Amino acid sequence: MKMNKEVEIKDKVLLTIDEASELFNIGQNKIRSLISIDRNADWLFSVGRRMLIKRSVFEDFVLHSSGI
Repeated sequence: MKMNKEVEIKDKVLLTIDEASELFNIGQNKIRSLISIDRNADWLFSVGRRMLIKRSVFEDFVLHSSGI
């Protein structure tokens, strides 16, 4: 029997754009804009065409930026 277990955002290593937007209080369009500027950013992880955000690396990026 397969269990469907929900993982809380705070416990995830990789986030969708929607989840990152909610967690970091940054608009989805702003995150998409950052992705389009640098598709090779350290905080990005691609699964096929899907872009996921490495939570801890993105958190460091945000904390060390004076603005985005």
